[in-house]
Amino acid sequence: MTVAAGLRAQLAQIELSMAELESQLTSLRSEKHRLLKVLDRIAYPVTTLPAEITSDIFLHIIPTSHGDEDDNGGDADDDGRLQGYHSLLRLASVCRTWRAVVLSRCALWNSITVFCDEVRDPVKLLEAWLPRAGKLPIDLKIRLPRDYSTIMSVLSHYASQWRHVHFFTVPCRVLDRSASDDLTIDHFPTALPLLETLKLFPYHLSDGGNPETSLRDAPGLHSLFLTTPSAAIRMGVPLHQLTSLQFFTSTDAELLEVLALTPNLEILRPGILLREEIAVPPSLTLPHLHTFESDDDLCILRYLTLPALTHLKFEDLTRTGCLEALQTCISQSSSTIRTLELHSGEFIVAHACFTALPTLRHVTLVFPRCSPSEMEDFCISMKSSSFLPSLESLTYEGCLDDSTIHLVNAISARRLGVEGTTKLTAASISFLEDGDLVEALDNLRDLGQRGLKLDVSGGPGGI
Repeated sequence: MTVAAGLRAQLAQIELSMAELESQLTSLRSEKHRLLKVLDRIAYPVTTLPAEITSDIFLHIIPTSHGDEDDNGGDADDDGRLQGYHSLLRLASVCRTWRAVVLSRCALWNSITVFCDEVRDPVKLLEAWLPRAGKLPIDLKIRLPRDYSTIMSVLSHYASQWRHVHFFTVPCRVLDRSASDDLTIDHFPTALPLLETLKLFPYHLSDGGNPETSLRDAPGLHSLFLTTPSAAIRMGVPLHQLTSLQFFTSTDAELLEVLALTPNLEILRPGILLREEIAVPPSLTLPHLHTFESDDDLCILRYLTLPALTHLKFEDLTRTGCLEALQTCISQSSSTIRTLELHSGEFIVAHACFTALPTLRHVTLVFPRCSPSEMEDFCISMKSSSFLPSLESLTYEGCLDDSTIHLVNAISARRLGVEGTTKLTAASISFLEDGDLVEALDNLRDLGQRGLKLDVSGGPGGI
């Protein structure tokens, strides 16, 4: 065979192979086209859900504007500042079906959290967000900039829909009632028919401000948080409506002046109390108040009669006269305290408080200053029928390694049963250290198997 004939044979073979490949490609393209048409006819289960169910699912993943907050107006979770808005935009970008659901469901848009100083154009953001709430009540949590007149102008258009409202500025680090960055009531709208909760911090009435404010026309207002009690008086707040009241700071006289006008109050958080002597001590009864929480002085309690009081939450009891004021209040009120929360206090004072409150059912200790010997004394007391005889649950946050065995012994004693006392039904412990907790955790697991409801965190592992 000549060289030319050999080359022609090779080319013929190549052309034959190419024809076979092209035939396979044609077949594959045809099969691909067929599969795509079948796939287009398949509806994903998530897109076939009724719009009402889809929007209800979305509601569970969108943060609200009235969650946990600290007293300075900040978030417990700062990542939630614009999560709601951004989450809605992400959901709306998934597909046309989801976009239609997100844009049409007003309930997805009526809870708003905006830190205006961290947003490029908060006015445009609010103008895009607020109309989508439709006619639903609106919950607002807004950190206002220094010049917030334009922001308030936008928000005021929806004042008839305000429900839970929290306006604040940059957190106040120094107590200064005349601070230039405080909120002023002058910018408020004229009618707030749906308002239930109002938090203004920090706040003051500007010079020349009109004390006749719109808060007189807030028939549903029941929860209020202001900087001082005097602000509530000057603003003309309908105090007789309130069931929950909180201040950042107050004097005894200011607080008592406001409390005398709150016959329906159920929850009181007086804030930092500036102690002062009152010439004629009043005797003030709040018949419905069941919860008293304080981060500071308790001596205001000596002026109060609280027959419905059941829940106490304190930061500390070490200030002079605090424990005595508490005992005086309970004695003159004939109240039955069921729940006590103590935060960062001396354990020896907590122990004295337990002795003074034999009706306690639920006790929470958060990072108590406690030595091993004090914890051992507590454990011994827990084995006595006269110590917290009605205790049903114990929460202890911040347990150190050297206190663990004593705490577990106390829990074990009350779960297994001390004659004359109620059996412990629940215990929650958080450990600060990863020490030698094997034996303690084994004992807790055994108690859990015996029916004790347990919640254990920290340390080398959970239950």
